Amino acid sequence: MLALLPAAPKASGQSFSTDVNNFQVSVSGRSATLSWNQPGQTNYNRFWIEYYRDDTLQFSHLFVIEQTTTTISNLNASTLYYFRIRACFNTSTGPSNQGCIGTGAWTQYSSQTTGIDPPGAPTNLRYDSPTSDADPLRWNAPSDNGGSAITRYEYRSRVQGATSWGTWTSTMSSGTTFSVTKPDQSNAYEYQVRAVNT
Repeated sequence: MLALLPAAPKASGQSFSTDVNNFQVSVSGRSATLSWNQPGQTNYNRFWIEYYRDDTLQFSHLFVIEQTTTTISNLNASTLYYFRIRACFNTSTGPSNQGCIGTGAWTQYSSQTTGIDPPGAPTNLRYDSPTSDADPLRWNAPSDNGGSAITRYEYRSRVQGATSWGTWTSTMSSGTTFSVTKPDQSNAYEYQVRAVNT
């Protein structure tokens, strides 16, 4: 749900005639997508975006773009963020992060809490001294946990050379080893492992 706080206070000598409106923020995992309406004045075609984490209480991230939508990625997981935007004149000189003059009003603050992303894939899946009736597996944890600790791993198997996989089964552990009992000792099996952080 989108939460709005009071508009930023007016600064001395600052113009508050901006037409930026319908400012929206949506969150998916650790990414926030911002969108808004293009102002009616054609020279208000650059947009100054600021955001901050709830625990910092100051806008430490700032950038200027020329589009009316942008996605900010790699935010902290499960963290409250505040976002705001204002339009400014394009002087038609310099890169998009320069030449911003005659800034208008800030929008109201928009607050959103990020979630978590799915973790990356485990790597280097291998056998660890297999026996006739079991396949002990070992793997490396993913380099990206998606913003939350790995709670368990799941595996699935198929007979070597088959085209379809069995169902995912939990190892009930965040450890990176697990011994799978073979359903049929006369067959060789292939395995896949995935990480879970929920």
